[in-house]
Amino acid sequence: RAGAMSWPPHVGALRFAIGDRVECSVYDSWKPGTVVCLMYRETEWPVGQTAPYQIKLDDTESLIYAPMDRNECIRRGPQAAEKQRDATPVTNPLELMKQRNTAMHSAASVARGREFTPRPMDVFIVTYPKCGTTWMTQVCHQVRTTRYLKGLLRANGKTTAEINAAFARAGPPTSDTQKDTAWSMRFGEITEVVPWDILASDCGQDLDAAQCINSPVLGKCSLSPRLFKSHETVGNIAPGGKYVCVVRDPADVFKSFFEFLPPYMGIPSGVITPEEFCDAIFAGASHSGDVWGHFRGWWDMGVDDDCEQSSMLFKNASDGDRNVFITSFEDMKNDLPTLVRRVGAFMKTEDDSGDLSEHDVTSVCEMCDFKFMRRNSEKFDDHFVRREMWRRIQIPEHEWA
Repeated sequence: RAGAMSWPPHVGALRFAIGDRVECSVYDSWKPGTVVCLMYRETEWPVGQTAPYQIKLDDTESLIYAPMDRNECIRRGPQAAEKQRDATPVTNPLELMKQRNTAMHSAASVARGREFTPRPMDVFIVTYPKCGTTWMTQVCHQVRTTRYLKGLLRANGKTTAEINAAFARAGPPTSDTQKDTAWSMRFGEITEVVPWDILASDCGQDLDAAQCINSPVLGKCSLSPRLFKSHETVGNIAPGGKYVCVVRDPADVFKSFFEFLPPYMGIPSGVITPEEFCDAIFAGASHSGDVWGHFRGWWDMGVDDDCEQSSMLFKNASDGDRNVFITSFEDMKNDLPTLVRRVGAFMKTEDDSGDLSEHDVTSVCEMCDFKFMRRNSEKFDDHFVRREMWRRIQIPEHEWA
């Protein structure tokens, strides 16, 4: 470890980026190395504690962390010729994917995503990658837009019974045209209205701002609760909100992640073997850590070992608030209506009146149907964040899909 064994939390932008050459104060000497990870964290550390940098030392190739971003702990190192990474482009597909994966977000954007203060009713959709993040994001978005319309009617003096009756008479959206043109879908890509916490700043989004949809009939609609996408561990995520966590059979997570990440990072399919991917990414080199640690961290937020259902509300052991809802991708596939009811109950704000009606549940399920989402794939393909990310990791624009 570089520097002290206990330290205050880091505040503000980091001085170094992944790949930067540095020197670390190790006991009574300075040792050269390369930054390999930002906002590093170990599982046994207290919730919320991170080290600004993880560094790979030149002499032993061992990994250490720098607990403080100060010159007495870590300083800019000499750019030795043999360590000039820019002079010799990385050509190994696995190393290139790892390098791009670690550089996909700036240190400042990561810090902002982890340090901003959520509102108590903000909802984070938090998963390990490829566990149903986008699907659950659409579920939560459709729940809040359904409630928004009801809130408008209630503000105009309608009772809950009158509102439910009016919605039931209208019927759920069933035709392709009805669903494709629904006001709740008036966005280019869903991360425009559900920001990705640690990429938002890189994409020019203000995490403190209202989340709005513009409707030609309703005007500018400020939605509540605010929603955020996240792949953060329980120790790194911004505390103070509510959290919908989705887990999935790790074997299926691996298969999906292996098929997804190389092309996402501009690496041709098939040039990295499943074994290489497992050892390099799935076992912990992913920004989200290893799948087991990610799942366990959220599970330990207060799960009752005697529970009989895989979907339930948990209590945060630290404060007693019911602020974590955990479910599985398999539950979503097996019984989406029940899942929607539970998520609706969990997301209810102080301004909401009553639970979702059966019409509401049916409508949300129609808008979260796989056929609908595939037909509108451009609204769920990450292109809003992906283009900025590809610029950061230097994928040539002519290679963008």
